[in-house]
Amino acid sequence: MDDVDALHTAARRYCLTRYGYWTTRYAQLQKGREHRMPYTYTASDMDTFPRYQVLDAILVEVERFVPSDFDSLAEALDLRVAAAESAESGFTRSEEPIENKAMDEEREQVAAYLGCLRSDDLIAIKPLPYRRTLGESEAKELHARLSGAWGVAADCWYPLAETKRSDVEAFQALSFLNDGGGNHLRLLLEERGVERVFALPEGEHHWELELESVEWIYAGEETFWSDQTLDWVVYASHENSITVGGWLLSELQSSWPNWRSRVWRTPFDEWTLRRRALGERVERRSCSDDDTCVVEYHVQRRDLQDHPTGRDALLMLRSGLVRTSLHAPNMSSIAERFVLTVKTECLNELILFGYPHLERCLAEFAGHYNSERPNQGLGNELIHGGGDDCGDVVVRERLGGLLRSYHRAA
Repeated sequence: MDDVDALHTAARRYCLTRYGYWTTRYAQLQKGREHRMPYTYTASDMDTFPRYQVLDAILVEVERFVPSDFDSLAEALDLRVAAAESAESGFTRSEEPIENKAMDEEREQVAAYLGCLRSDDLIAIKPLPYRRTLGESEAKELHARLSGAWGVAADCWYPLAETKRSDVEAFQALSFLNDGGGNHLRLLLEERGVERVFALPEGEHHWELELESVEWIYAGEETFWSDQTLDWVVYASHENSITVGGWLLSELQSSWPNWRSRVWRTPFDEWTLRRRALGERVERRSCSDDDTCVVEYHVQRRDLQDHPTGRDALLMLRSGLVRTSLHAPNMSSIAERFVLTVKTECLNELILFGYPHLERCLAEFAGHYNSERPNQGLGNELIHGGGDDCGDVVVRERLGGLLRSYHRAA
């Protein structure tokens, strides 16, 4: 790297490092406060979260620059310092004095850090993967071309919306990525000489990235990936789907034998099939002296057709399979009763927005079910003990108050 490139990388790395520090610090402040309602921000909160928000805004502006566009180190430094002093986002406008003071301090520290860098310091800067924030007009042009080439009418696309293209297929995101589909896409693109990719999320900012750094996942925003040719596309949605189109799909299908078993279905069909195909309950375990148990076989409902997801999982578990009789729920009564409990106490009361939301809700319910409810098999005592008999009664709420448990304060 030359000095201008090193300065650009140093500014990016500083913002990323400080961003990580302050987000971790804020997470530590929230420990034990996640379920307090109504939630109010403390002075420490307001002195912390604005810092990582302004650092993120500065990083976005710094990454608009391309080092090769500058004639001198001084020019590059002046513009990056100006970005640190003026960068704004929807999260950096506040009327709270504490928040504004915290953001001003971070701006000053970024400018001071860049201003004190010397040639020896720049030599020691380690490179980062290429990333450039697209300009507004460039992003709009790409979206217009994407709409014309692939029929993208809004931020969401197939399978959440119809498509007239025949060279498009949607896959279950978790199964696809766990089975190496993401790496396979990267290898196919590398073989075609693709080095950089445009990432077009539904949010405010869009980027040009190195192919090596692309993660084909939904991270809070529906996202499209492609390059200047737009003759291939990848799209990740909030419904646990990854859509592949163009020549990339045909090459994926011809070189990846497992693609048919990873085709997308609705999140609720996937969850139901996975639960049933994996077996309603464990029928037998073999345990060693150190209490390590190995599942020897699972019970599977006979009224369910074989499904690749469950069958592959059973093979990975190296366990056998025993089928129940037809229409005999009592042969799997414990699991049937638990599923009824999940539905009546949790899922029937919720409006779910995609598979990740479903998994989070089920994880919350499992935590409540396994550790916070009176257990009839233990004389209506809690599994992990009820704590002291004195002290104020404290309520713990999950899922916005849908699930509640009570205990004595320590």
